[in-house]
Amino acid sequence: GEIRRFLRSSPGFSWVDLTGGEPFLRDDLVDIAAAVVEENPQLALLHLPSNGLDPERVERMVKQLLALPVRRLVLTISADGPPDLNVALRGHPEAWTGAMDTLGRLRALSSERFAVYLGVTLSEHNIEQSADILPAVQRSIPAFTADELHWNLAQESEHFYDNLHEIVDRPELEQVATMRQLSGDARPPR
Repeated sequence: GEIRRFLRSSPGFSWVDLTGGEPFLRDDLVDIAAAVVEENPQLALLHLPSNGLDPERVERMVKQLLALPVRRLVLTISADGPPDLNVALRGHPEAWTGAMDTLGRLRALSSERFAVYLGVTLSEHNIEQSADILPAVQRSIPAFTADELHWNLAQESEHFYDNLHEIVDRPELEQVATMRQLSGDARPPR
């Protein structure tokens, strides 16, 4: 009810992100998404991230989300490095294998209405190994392409992350240049 009241008081969303923590831990996630879709008939895109640690649950819930009349559903499975680094950064021994299992399951569901990407957040902790991510994914999912990677820049926030001055030692333009290079775009940053 609270979500519906909010959506009715702020009509007109065209893009909604349902984030977390891990949104797929919520038993009411599909109900929340249904409220978003029903209260926003003009909604063009619904996006959710996942750490991919529960492949069966995420796959089951994505199938339920696809039963909703959403025009476009996009999921981002998070991984922040090749296997060992991803496990270390995410602090869970199945962080890589779960993410790859979930990614593989969801790629099989891809359609004009549904896309899944691997989301990588660049920071001082992984920028040196960022070029190793695509080949590592391709060892698990050979048909995976660079177009299925989504690159983010780590953010500093005292309020949200309590990480001021801890994220990136490199200038922002260098990070953008790294992202462009990893995406096959060699143009220099502006």
